[in-house]
Amino acid sequence: MNNEVNDIIDEWPQPKPIFVKSLELPDMVPELLTPKLYDFCEDVSNDTHSSIANCAVPLLCALGAIIGSKVGIFAEQNSNYFEVANLWGIVLGDASTRKSPAADIMKSYLQDIEHSYAAENANIELQYYHDLEVKQKNLKQLSKSTSPNSMQIAQLSAEVNALISNGCPKKRLLTSDSTIEKLQMLMLANPRGIIFYKDEITSLFNELRSEIKDTYRTFLMESHKSFSGFNIDRIGRGSIHIPRINLSMFGTAQTQLFKDIINQWYGKYKVDGFFARISLITVSKRLPPRKLKPPLNPDIRDYMTKLMLELDQYRPEDSISKHGMRTNSAGILGLTLSVKAQELFNQYSYKLDTLLDSDNIQSELLKAHLAKQPSTVLKLALILHLVDNHDTFSPIQINDATMIRALAWSEYLYPHLVFMYSATSMIENPAEVTMALAILRKIAENKITNGMTISMIIKKNWSQFNDKALIEEGMNVLVNHDWIEMVNSDTSLGGFPTIKIHVNPKAAALLLDEGDYIAKSKGHYKTKYLDMLSTLS
Repeated sequence: MNNEVNDIIDEWPQPKPIFVKSLELPDMVPELLTPKLYDFCEDVSNDTHSSIANCAVPLLCALGAIIGSKVGIFAEQNSNYFEVANLWGIVLGDASTRKSPAADIMKSYLQDIEHSYAAENANIELQYYHDLEVKQKNLKQLSKSTSPNSMQIAQLSAEVNALISNGCPKKRLLTSDSTIEKLQMLMLANPRGIIFYKDEITSLFNELRSEIKDTYRTFLMESHKSFSGFNIDRIGRGSIHIPRINLSMFGTAQTQLFKDIINQWYGKYKVDGFFARISLITVSKRLPPRKLKPPLNPDIRDYMTKLMLELDQYRPEDSISKHGMRTNSAGILGLTLSVKAQELFNQYSYKLDTLLDSDNIQSELLKAHLAKQPSTVLKLALILHLVDNHDTFSPIQINDATMIRALAWSEYLYPHLVFMYSATSMIENPAEVTMALAILRKIAENKITNGMTISMIIKKNWSQFNDKALIEEGMNVLVNHDWIEMVNSDTSLGGFPTIKIHVNPKAAALLLDEGDYIAKSKGHYKTKYLDMLSTLS
């Protein structure tokens, strides 16, 4: 600590940037998708003036829903660990990021597929009303019989009530505003699965936090398991067994509203695994203004229409490539990994388990989410493989290039997950570093000036500036980085000794830009598989 103030600017050292931890959200690179999928997302991005990820997340969820539980993937050759293609995804951002228009375009493609079911659904509807009319007629005749059989009447009456209650079992793919009861009936009629899309999806999560909705929350969580069945017991209407439940989901949300939901949900349910099932979460970025809208690509839009229709019509049980495919316990055919793909997946799983067993991640919610990432990797590998081979739907093994893409997604998503859970746990900077940055901001605003003492600062009653010891630690950080000096007051004429702040004269120019006094680090964000993507081009 000095006793004299040096005002000669050339004799002051250059202030050194203060090191802080930061997880910057990465941009989506083309290699995360197959070339044509990326071209399509780029076209939607040009159309809606939104980020590539705004299209990529709902696109992958939509493709996964179309594939549904028709086919799956085994994690290992001799293992029963099995996944199907359904994904839950959400795009976060404020209104300026234009996240909804891109999602609405994906919704329109799903609606087009549903329109292709019109003729089939007309026949289903005719059969349904014919069956209902016949059963009602038979029930009426039995009831009027001179010697009615009460057991037959009861059975037929139950069948009629079930038909009316369950509704016409039309072929469906998409729903946007169904009650949970209606969603269950849709799944009963559509064992492949259903995709639920909702703009501003936080309204659904708020509804699920109600005490009376706990059974709904349980059903939604079960439906993510994809190929397991579900029993519904309804008072006065008997029981229903849905042989296979499979829900895909995507939506949009305001970032802060969603983070608030995370906090409130954790306060009530702790780590119940619900949000860990939202496999694809990205935080949307606002694009800079543009003068001209780029021309759109009708060929890539035609490709997407053709791809989705072919995936919709894909029946693995009818495919010549089914020979050699295993089935899981529910009878669903499954693809397997090639030797190289298996090695990559095993290495990734081992390193993830090591990370989860360490103390590097403090958030229980983030740990729960990362623990489900191998499931996400397998689902993405399955989707990307079928997209790459949609013309023949062969071979039946997923190669290493597809696995690298899927693994790179886990790295791309990681900082987005950390950001989402930052309300409960973030990779935090030491308290003294945070305080040092707060002091620098006050200096930049000319609110902390030469000659001020720590006591004078505390009397200002500024937020964050009420802990004398912490302020002293923050000052020490700034002294060590040559931003300030702490100078002893002159007591030769009497008075109590005080320590006053003197700001480096070279600081003024640097403090105009926060980037000049903060050096950022990506924390423990790794890019091994993202780096490997360059080998795929």
